[in-house]
Amino acid sequence: MKDIESGAIITDQASEPERAGTHVTDQRARSISSRVRPNSDIGSKHTHRHHPRKKSFDTSDILWSLPEIETRYFHATTWKDENGNVFRGECPEQMKPEEKQEETAQDTNTPKSKKKKKKSSRTKKIVFLEVKIKRISDIDTTSETFRCRFHYYLTWLASQEEFNLFEIDREHYSPDWVPKIELTNAAEIHQHYQGGNFTIKTNKSVGFANEWRIDQHHLGFHAWEGVWNRVRYEADVTFAEELELEAFPFDCQDLSLYMKVEKDSLDSCDIVPFPREGDFCLLDPQFSVLSEWYLENLVTEFGYTDPLKSKSLRCYSLVSIRIKASRRWRAHVGMIIVTFCMFSLGLGTFAQSVSPEYLGDRLGFCVTFLLADVATLQLMFVNLPNIPYWTILDFYIYSSFLYLFSITIWSCLAGANWPEEEEVDYIAFWVFLAIYVILHITYISFSIYYRIREKSKLNMTASELISYFKGQMESVSDRRAISNTWDQTAVFGGVHSNKDKGSPKLDARGRCNGDVTTFHFQGAKLQPLQVGTQMFHE
Repeated sequence: MKDIESGAIITDQASEPERAGTHVTDQRARSISSRVRPNSDIGSKHTHRHHPRKKSFDTSDILWSLPEIETRYFHATTWKDENGNVFRGECPEQMKPEEKQEETAQDTNTPKSKKKKKKSSRTKKIVFLEVKIKRISDIDTTSETFRCRFHYYLTWLASQEEFNLFEIDREHYSPDWVPKIELTNAAEIHQHYQGGNFTIKTNKSVGFANEWRIDQHHLGFHAWEGVWNRVRYEADVTFAEELELEAFPFDCQDLSLYMKVEKDSLDSCDIVPFPREGDFCLLDPQFSVLSEWYLENLVTEFGYTDPLKSKSLRCYSLVSIRIKASRRWRAHVGMIIVTFCMFSLGLGTFAQSVSPEYLGDRLGFCVTFLLADVATLQLMFVNLPNIPYWTILDFYIYSSFLYLFSITIWSCLAGANWPEEEEVDYIAFWVFLAIYVILHITYISFSIYYRIREKSKLNMTASELISYFKGQMESVSDRRAISNTWDQTAVFGGVHSNKDKGSPKLDARGRCNGDVTTFHFQGAKLQPLQVGTQMFHE
């Protein structure tokens, strides 16, 4: 399964609650118990400059502050000039007089070359995302990776200062704040660069006038009144993807791209799909060379990262693009046919007598078929990674191996007891024929079942995939984050804290209780947040 916890998407399912009360619902707050012992007293001696994690690891206040889906597009701090243009930030006329004087003095007295870059405003930025996937290639089942070439556009509301700078020098314009995007599950970045100059779009630009498809009360203003920063990035990346191969070669896979905002937490930057006419995420398979796969569907989700995986317990905006692909199982039908032939030819050995003069030829045929089956196994291992479970094709090939091995053992027993077993050998033929028919009916039935079951994954979101694989794969539970938590008793537990402070703690016989020069912490796996999910998805 995908490593969902490494880029855990956490969103809010509850509708807008009443903020007057202090009650936190189960869906909006889940407390994660810490690994600290109850008798430890953490944080009692830290200074005012040090802010460690809370002892209880209680994330209820973090989850409470997450924006509702209805408010994720809302720009809280904007203003409109006399020309009807909407900018980010506060209106200059509403600034405090001392702030105006300080800014004016700095602009007039400081040379342009020595001016310090002003700190970016703490105003929350809402970034609109558009993605076009131009090529999918090199889907490697063995290394569990795939390569993707794509470009994406980032659009966010500009400030008046940025707009003025753009009007002065459009060619060399650069906004005060630019969102930094991290490709979380990238295994190798071949190229990732800015594909064009920064620009500003208004209602006079193509696509920014009447193409908007969002209401004013969701955005905070009419979208066509906004002044928007816009930039394009190009990327060619190999992504890591854990594949679920139980149903191989009848499997369907999620090829995932995770994009996370760097540095800026959710309270200062949030990524949402572009709310205008057209596709905000497009997969064009025209130049994707995939002889073994069909690209079936595309699901895009916008959520948050797990705060427990952040040193400062912060959430960051996270985008998950899942390309749903189904394997062309007919490409592997040759391996199935070879195994089927081994099955069928194994029955042909019964056409030979078990008399001593013919037994050697019969056993020679059986051993030859066994060796051919082993060669088929080796061919299959080349196309699969080292996985700790069997695929459905594994079951078929191994069952054929056991089937041929049983025929070989029976031939030896029948030849050792000839001629008494000559009639029994005739009965054994019908028994093995019945086993042959039952095995193939079972395999065909399971193949159809697994294919239908895998097809159901093509429309699943992250939360549905978690429920789909719950209790089926051990690797899911093994992918939980492992942490070392501060524990005071681990450091000072062997030393007296009273008047004998500094002396090693002795046992009943007066011997030193352990090494007083070193200490260690035991790791513990963090439980993922169990929060209801509701996301934008296509």
